[in-house]
Amino acid sequence: MEIQERKVADIILLDLSGRIDAFTSEKLEEELNSIINTGKRKFIINFDKVTYISSSGLRVFLGAYKKLSDHKGAIRFSNMQDTVLKVFALAGFDKIFDIYSTETEAMNGFKGELNESRA
Repeated sequence: MEIQERKVADIILLDLSGRIDAFTSEKLEEELNSIINTGKRKFIINFDKVTYISSSGLRVFLGAYKKLSDHKGAIRFSNMQDTVLKVFALAGFDKIFDIYSTETEAMNGFKGELNESRA
């Protein structure tokens, strides 16, 4: 699994590629925790090049979700392949997380939250 980090305004975008499994999930968890510990609170995870996710990978995202929720942060997902989306749905994660078809839609979701909080 590879992780590429980008930043757009106050949103951290992580482009993932490859498999997220028991062998690679620790690296992902360390990366997410490291960024969260710097005070970043808005994340978009781009799954465009992720071919597989195991329960170990799901656990990493659930942990990040809990940490971010405690600090009024959020994590969104975009560009999921059907096979990965099915795993999220089977685990009920499609009810917990906001999953978008595109990165742009995920970013607009954050803008919508900003506008709602100002109203």
